[in-house]
Amino acid sequence: MAPAVAFPLAPDSVAFTVTAGGTVPDGSTRLIYEADVQPTGSVVVPARISLPRAATPPLPHRLHVLYGTPLLQTSVLPSTEPAWLIRADGFTSLPAPTDARWPGLRPDPVPVQAPRRQQEVKAFTVGVAKVGGEYGYLTPQEFMKLSRPQRRRYQQKVKQRRQASQSAQAASGRTHMGPGADPPWTRPGVSRAAVVKAVRNALVSAARRQVCVGWHTLAEAAGLRPADFSDWARTSVLVSIDQASGPDGVLLSSLVVSSRNAPVPYFDEILGRVGRPSGLRPIELGQVRKAEQARVFAAYAQLSDLTQPEGES
Repeated sequence: MAPAVAFPLAPDSVAFTVTAGGTVPDGSTRLIYEADVQPTGSVVVPARISLPRAATPPLPHRLHVLYGTPLLQTSVLPSTEPAWLIRADGFTSLPAPTDARWPGLRPDPVPVQAPRRQQEVKAFTVGVAKVGGEYGYLTPQEFMKLSRPQRRRYQQKVKQRRQASQSAQAASGRTHMGPGADPPWTRPGVSRAAVVKAVRNALVSAARRQVCVGWHTLAEAAGLRPADFSDWARTSVLVSIDQASGPDGVLLSSLVVSSRNAPVPYFDEILGRVGRPSGLRPIELGQVRKAEQARVFAAYAQLSDLTQPEGES
């Protein structure tokens, strides 16, 4: 039965660490984790976190921050007392085990077997076989041309590579980029929705002009400076834009370049968070980025042709 009341929480304001215990299904597509939760400026409380089954399981020795707009509600599981339940689209793991914004959270110690696990993962990734493209990456159009057995093998290899990459990150202590400085939408008069809309409009304009664009232009479109955006904030904005396009949509983030006109270092992070194959080697990542740029340019060139007034050339 649907909850009577659900309260939206501020984006990027709730951190958590998972506690001992397994997971409980939350419908057919989500899992519930027992956790210690701390909203910014509040105290630590025990709660349950509901995440998509496809999300990487949160590790007990990391500090995590929920992204998107989490919903707070009460839930009653069989044989338990009522408890707070927070439903979220996903989370970002911070690089450090503590953060001044959430002083009450203390993750578990890092497992001592991590170095050995890293060697095992490295040995596995060396032998991953190619499937229908560079290490399993295919465009949606290429995927549709595969036979049913080829599709199953392709999906299996993509899953193996992603899991290997995630295990390697966990073993080395590296994970998704953390927030760093406060994002610009924490300031009075600046909303996250407005920033996302302004950046998307700037990217659409670049797509129609068939050019790449840097954060100097994107930040200016939002009335801000590039220095106002950490890599984490930039990733968060671009993920929101690309997620709105759907699983087969074009990735506007592929048009974003650094100040040296080079690919941004967090493009692989964006791929993983929008449900695309990630954990790619640099050469693979470059190929994916070029393919996505071509798709973006083609899509918006067609839109420009359709919207061009008669008589113009």
